[in-house]
Amino acid sequence: MDFPEGIPECGADALRFGLLAYTIQGRDVNLDIKRVVGYRQFCNKLWNAVRFALVYVDTFTPTPTMAVEIPSLPGVRARDLAVLSALNRTIITCNTNMASYTFGLVAQALHSFFLYDFCDVYLELVKPVVALPSEDGLPAEDIEVNKQKKFAAQSTLYTCLETFLRLLHPLMPFVTEELWQRLPNRTALTTVPSIMIAQYPQEVPSWDNSAAEASLEAVKSCVHAGRSLRSDYKIANHVKANFYYRTDSAEVQAQLGSQEEDFLTLAKGGMFKFLGADSPNPNKNMSIKVVSETLSLLVDLTGLIDIDAELARLKKDQERIAPYIDQYKRKIETEGYADKVPANVQKINADKLAAYESELATTLEAIIGFENMKL
Repeated sequence: MDFPEGIPECGADALRFGLLAYTIQGRDVNLDIKRVVGYRQFCNKLWNAVRFALVYVDTFTPTPTMAVEIPSLPGVRARDLAVLSALNRTIITCNTNMASYTFGLVAQALHSFFLYDFCDVYLELVKPVVALPSEDGLPAEDIEVNKQKKFAAQSTLYTCLETFLRLLHPLMPFVTEELWQRLPNRTALTTVPSIMIAQYPQEVPSWDNSAAEASLEAVKSCVHAGRSLRSDYKIANHVKANFYYRTDSAEVQAQLGSQEEDFLTLAKGGMFKFLGADSPNPNKNMSIKVVSETLSLLVDLTGLIDIDAELARLKKDQERIAPYIDQYKRKIETEGYADKVPANVQKINADKLAAYESELATTLEAIIGFENMKL
């Protein structure tokens, strides 16, 4: 029996998407039901994310020309341009592979865009934009800027939702139809009664923007470093840490300076400030993470951690790691080791030794950093 534990209920959309995703392998399919269950979870993610995003555009009224006008809107930001550029590449990929019947690559592109470009990044970035604070007490120019940013974000968000549902429809017809019908004020955009007969999305050349994508990638790299620093020093998620960045690249400085609010949103920061390449650290309670050869990120740990407690924890880690390093060194240095021990075992031992040595080096570096802070 192929499925002794039975087949979980996954739904027609998940099964259809899963079978199409398998077409990369060829005509014969060795069906892994766990993979279909994974696509059922993708259906759930789609349903929940779109329903959540619709809250941000519930009073928004689209126009038939809105999509091509977004890049020239006064409030548009790199985040908006970057997600449209990624969506445009997805449209091109889908059309190209639909024409060649390579449906697996279509499924792959749609899955990747929705999870990693839209949900993980763009949807998180526009939450504070479309929920800007009350206008009370703000200068008139700030009110106008906020309105422009919010309109650009809502236009982009609506366009991404509507376009993506049409892109996905041939692979997941039922859930996309239901969600498309729920788009607010959809009849102002199109009078077509069903997504089934709506036009399949085509390339939009004005969306292509590699510079915006590169700019957002620079911020994402910084965010990754910021999250790593928070994790290293056990900084709670609700605490807004102050970050600084140091670079000698004018391009990187411009990219990060124009997307300060995006970094603060994703890294849960309270401040994100530029330091010149030769500028001294603001204080001694700083920890640094090298992002690239041209960029370093610093976090101010003042008041965020107990230095003595961290030192005690790190020294326990040092005591835990050291015996393992000695153990693997003794193994490797044993007489006849290279001739008697199988090559695959030698590689495993070498990899484990390297991992422990790397962990110890990181721990010792952190100890030195905290001891310097105490001084």
